[in-house]
Amino acid sequence: MVLAAGFGYLIVNRLGTGNPGSLAPDFTLVDSDGNTFSLSQFRGRPVVLFFMTSADWCQPCKVETRDHLRPLYDAYGSRIQIISIEMLLEYSNADLNAYKATYGTPWIYARDTVGVARSYGVATLSIGFVVNQSGYIRYGPAADPPYSQLVSVLQTLGV
Repeated sequence: MVLAAGFGYLIVNRLGTGNPGSLAPDFTLVDSDGNTFSLSQFRGRPVVLFFMTSADWCQPCKVETRDHLRPLYDAYGSRIQIISIEMLLEYSNADLNAYKATYGTPWIYARDTVGVARSYGVATLSIGFVVNQSGYIRYGPAADPPYSQLVSVLQTLGV
């Protein structure tokens, strides 16, 4: 947002949005297995956040999970943390766990019960971010982030 201020411009950074270079908004959620976690507990390794739904009709979510995030997990394993966040609350933890089993994806899945998507400025599905080891957003928001782009960002972070 830009506001006119005299002869210059005052740049107003909207707090609580997922802008590259800004501190990633911290959050605490309960994962699909009933465990509580916070984004900040993963400081020290990059985190890939994926805002999605487990709904059968979301083809981009399926493609991202299967063709981009799963290979990323296979390549980087415990050096990164992937968190998939269910944006549509009509889908349950059982739905998330079924989705997880379908795609063989062992990372964290959680329902967005506290408005995480809103704090990142996300209003649509299949949006990804990469948060660096210090908790700053280095990539995103990106619709259906491709595997090659995610790898490139992780390599710049020294992973």
